[in-house]
Amino acid sequence: AKRIFPLVSSGGILGGAVGGLIGARLVKSIGTDNLMLILVPILLLLVSLVQFLIRRYSLPSAAEHGEQSGGGGQRAFRAVAKTILASPYLKLIVGLLALSAIVTLIVDFQFKVVVQKAFHSKDELTAFFASFSAYLAIGAFLVQVIAGSRIVEKLGVRVTLFFLPVALIFGTATLVAFPLALWAGGVLKGSDYTLRYSIDRATTELLYLPVPQSVKTQIKAIIDMIVQRLADGLGGLILLLLTRVFLPPSRVQEGVGVFNVILLGLWLWVAWRTRREYVATIRARITDRPDLPKSTIKTVFDNQLSVATLRSMLASRDEEVVLYAMETAVALGRPNWISRELVTHPSTRVRLRALELAPLTEDELLVRAKEDSNSTVRASAILRASPGTGTPRLAHA
Repeated sequence: AKRIFPLVSSGGILGGAVGGLIGARLVKSIGTDNLMLILVPILLLLVSLVQFLIRRYSLPSAAEHGEQSGGGGQRAFRAVAKTILASPYLKLIVGLLALSAIVTLIVDFQFKVVVQKAFHSKDELTAFFASFSAYLAIGAFLVQVIAGSRIVEKLGVRVTLFFLPVALIFGTATLVAFPLALWAGGVLKGSDYTLRYSIDRATTELLYLPVPQSVKTQIKAIIDMIVQRLADGLGGLILLLLTRVFLPPSRVQEGVGVFNVILLGLWLWVAWRTRREYVATIRARITDRPDLPKSTIKTVFDNQLSVATLRSMLASRDEEVVLYAMETAVALGRPNWISRELVTHPSTRVRLRALELAPLTEDELLVRAKEDSNSTVRASAILRASPGTGTPRLAHA
């Protein structure tokens, strides 16, 4: 499901591109106000599709359980809220996403101020916004499909976490230097849209990786539906104060831009704290054998302390711990860490995997073929020593 999520979510990006292209063409013939009528049949189709999906794929038992639970929802909300407040890592995620929502709102405001100065009629504005959104959506789709997952996989969360705020700092600085330049506003908005719906979205999903599966869904729901909406409201209040109280009309664009740079600096600081806590949280759970992607494994095992942890896991007598440590060593590109001694481990599964990965000589394989108590392990030793027809020594064994 995690692998196909980017493909599924790209439907929204492509829909934005198609809608923008349609809007840009239709506004010339029917005008901005009449475009609202085009939305009605699309929304009716959407409602019908949602109803079909609910009836076709929902779980009635889950719905019935929800109906019977009564006030359980409110108790569950309080429990999840306490979980978030008790976790430094989850509080950092909340801060990171809240700052992201506020900055996005301000970026959108800055862009619209520039566009309003460049175009004067309603239909011109509509055509520009529609076309610009379509091209941005196409760009975001290409980044996500062609490079997004590869970039996140190769560089890891600790690097991609900074892509969006750094790009927005450069875009905002450009707009402060050229306050009413349409191209400067386009650079700022374009970098926000393109990265947010490709690399940044994938990075945000990976931030929840260390969160226990039992509470992950509820925590994401609270953050997405409540925290980010509150952040949107706070961003609106900030804009009202800046534009109506603190800044003169002639300096609104520059003043809002400078304030946004300050917020982006705070975002970078929170991102730095989050990346450190991300690694620490995963490291604390590493013996629980969570299902980690390769990029995350490389992020966690990047220092001597973590390497020592992995080596101690390889020396464990627990079958599952050793197997997980062996697969982690392979993912790190370090199969040489898997020692010869594992071929005598009490677990048959460990011995079988060690025969595949450990650097064994033919003589050592012959010893395993003769002495191991399990016939499958003996056969595996023979096959590895002689993948072809075999040798006289193996035949004797």
